Amino acid sequence: MKRSLTLLLFLLCVGYVWGQKDTEFWFAAPEVTQGQGTVDYDRPVTFRISTYEFAATIILSQPANPGFPVQTIFLPPNTSGEISSLFFGINNVECTPANTVLNRGFLMTATTPITAYYEVIGGCQCNPEIFSMKGKNALGKEFYVPFQTYLPNSTNPNHLPIPRSSFNIVATEDGTNVTITPTEAIVGHAAGATFTITLQKGQTWAGEAIGWQPDEHPSGTHIVANKPIAVTIEDDLLRGVVFGGSCSDLMGDQIIPTSKMGKRYIVQKGFLTGTEKAFVVGTTSGTQLKVNGLFAGVVGAGETFVVDIDGGQYFIEATEPVGVLQLTGNGCEVSGEIMPPLDCTGSTSVRFVRPTDEPFWLELTTRAGFEGGFLLNGSPSLIPASAFTVVPGSGGEFVAAVLPFDAFAVPAQFSSIVENTLGKFHAGFLCGAELATGTRFGFFSDFNNQIEVQDSIQFCQGDTVISHGITITKEGLFSKTASNPDGCDTFFMVNAAYQSFVARSENLSFCEGDTTMAYGLLISQSGVYTDTLTGNLGCDTILTLFAFSTSLIPKSVQINFCAGDTMVSYGHVFTQSITFLDTIQSLTACDTILSIVATAQALPTFAENIHLCPGDSVVIAGVSYGNPATITTILPTSGNGCDTLATFIISQSTLSISLPDTVTTKWNQPVALPLQVFASLNTEIQWSPATGLDDPTLQNPTATLTGSLGYQVLVKDSAGCRAGEDIWVFVEIPECERSVYVPNVFSPNDDGQNDRLTAFTKLECISKIKVLRFYDRWGDLVFERYDFPPNDEQQGWDGVFRKKPAPTGVYIYYLELEYYDGIVEKKKGDVTLIR
Repeated sequence: MKRSLTLLLFLLCVGYVWGQKDTEFWFAAPEVTQGQGTVDYDRPVTFRISTYEFAATIILSQPANPGFPVQTIFLPPNTSGEISSLFFGINNVECTPANTVLNRGFLMTATTPITAYYEVIGGCQCNPEIFSMKGKNALGKEFYVPFQTYLPNSTNPNHLPIPRSSFNIVATEDGTNVTITPTEAIVGHAAGATFTITLQKGQTWAGEAIGWQPDEHPSGTHIVANKPIAVTIEDDLLRGVVFGGSCSDLMGDQIIPTSKMGKRYIVQKGFLTGTEKAFVVGTTSGTQLKVNGLFAGVVGAGETFVVDIDGGQYFIEATEPVGVLQLTGNGCEVSGEIMPPLDCTGSTSVRFVRPTDEPFWLELTTRAGFEGGFLLNGSPSLIPASAFTVVPGSGGEFVAAVLPFDAFAVPAQFSSIVENTLGKFHAGFLCGAELATGTRFGFFSDFNNQIEVQDSIQFCQGDTVISHGITITKEGLFSKTASNPDGCDTFFMVNAAYQSFVARSENLSFCEGDTTMAYGLLISQSGVYTDTLTGNLGCDTILTLFAFSTSLIPKSVQINFCAGDTMVSYGHVFTQSITFLDTIQSLTACDTILSIVATAQALPTFAENIHLCPGDSVVIAGVSYGNPATITTILPTSGNGCDTLATFIISQSTLSISLPDTVTTKWNQPVALPLQVFASLNTEIQWSPATGLDDPTLQNPTATLTGSLGYQVLVKDSAGCRAGEDIWVFVEIPECERSVYVPNVFSPNDDGQNDRLTAFTKLECISKIKVLRFYDRWGDLVFERYDFPPNDEQQGWDGVFRKKPAPTGVYIYYLELEYYDGIVEKKKGDVTLIR
């Protein structure tokens, strides 16, 4: 029997597209220098996790390491939590030593989709970074590894181990063969020399650069595997001297395979002091690049093209798929991230956790027309449409914005959510203070550029079915790739299996001496009968009919009613639980023996504890309560069930604070912030910013400032109630002697005297040297530095120009000096360089 069926199971792309949600994440944790002495740069680390509309049980394991203490946590809906190395230790986390197969790959699974990222915190909190975990979007069989090629790693010999750049691989299946062609020399392998390693499920391998110079970073290294793998990159203790200061910071991310790369990207300028960089890695020879609509150059497979990011937004286009890595940060504190392609990607909702209360910015990109649909933690006013600007070179198709948020709008260590009711967007954040602990940069929107549809069907043997446009006549696994209206591919995979003929059995009772017809069978005596029933929609049915005659027809009835009610059924009145038999006379059929089981069901009970904050109230059964009480009431059922006996226990805490509007102190003199807290429960206190405070978690911290500054305090009791106030600390600036001295002669001959040239003044009056420049007699700029302290010869010019000693002669200097009272003094003069 042949039939042709068309199964209308096509995917409709509607509803929400969440961030990089998944239920399975693979991750290889990179080696980070532990630091020097007792200072820890690389520990602790943590996995930060967020749930969405459903609760989740999360399990973290190392499949190749049976000795790893498996970690399990439960998170309610729309919350965040973490799994810290404080619980499972740091020794079996990092992929070290390099060029060695290790059993240190992480697998995180969840019972419902979640988002997650790996964070290096460190004991000193001075070398942090986040690695956004991309779930299935991180898995692939081909990768071109991007690295920044602008900044060197630190060469401080006291750092153990020595910081380097590295790429770290984790296998997801046994028998994984990985072929690697490094572009620069790595530990154990020469540049350009192709080699192969074999990994089992959960094993890792790290390729580490042997040098610290930017041109020794193996950007563009080609990785090919026969089974899916995930790759992490890191660049440890990058020197941010070119951005002013003496910062050294970690940069890294989990990268995406070539199958997830795109042709269009948007990069926005962060807050480094100077030009930032975007590093474009090619996958195909002869790939042409445009930046902001203008031709910029050509990049080949494994080659790196550098784009200068001076300010605003940059629209990067390529004729073939490329990867983009951005170098950004704040001040001289650097960080980096794999940028999401614009092609067919994005989310309508992204959940994240702000790591600290340091300065924080959201980076957002979306299509023009969607900028009015943003919500931040449910508020439509925090991300206004007016904050967005059209991205140059995008033909008006895209808009972008970088928005700062304080700890009240986006609280630290709490789950926050960005949504857009109009369409998809990309969202990331940059968090970190200038010249402080370091910065963290990450994107959490969806990198997936292909819609995947998996389906299973069953059909009768000999039939023909059509599923997602695939004609199927036999069992097996079938696939097809189709184009969607927006140009993105949809990958259909259908698992087809034969459906068995339906086996069905029934019992038939009839009165003794009667003849009855059932399924076309004439039955007059007890026995077993079989027949084949032709199916109209499914397969045919093999029927087995067990017939027996009886003088009485048995029937059982279950009656349920609520305790205290009265039920009338089958001519009987029921007020309590009872079981009995009854006979129902029939005029045309057999009499019926009726078995009645009546059950009086107890009223369900319900109890709830409700805590009120000061001034709050709650409405129960139409009555408002604003004070502690115990309420017992009956909640009527909304359907056919029983009413509920409910008990509500209401408690209330007291919380209020007092803080003057201002306090006054003298320059660089400590002053206590006079906060008064009145609370019935334990409280937590957080001052922000932490600038100048001895401890931002004290009730009365001491502030020592050289300039006036405003503080905010947030007080939260153990029940979650909050109170906040502002205070302004006014600093009286002393009168200063405005004098500055620049030597007129210096001799950079490494004799320990006058080897570097800078400006000298009284430190108690000066805020900073805004700019110091030296020019040669032809007007060429030979040295330039911004925003550094005076009297520090190490910040001055060492007599080197273009990596060579500058010749003896007269040089012109230009100086801008900023005092603590805001006055800026400009000076210029000449100096003689002798050797």
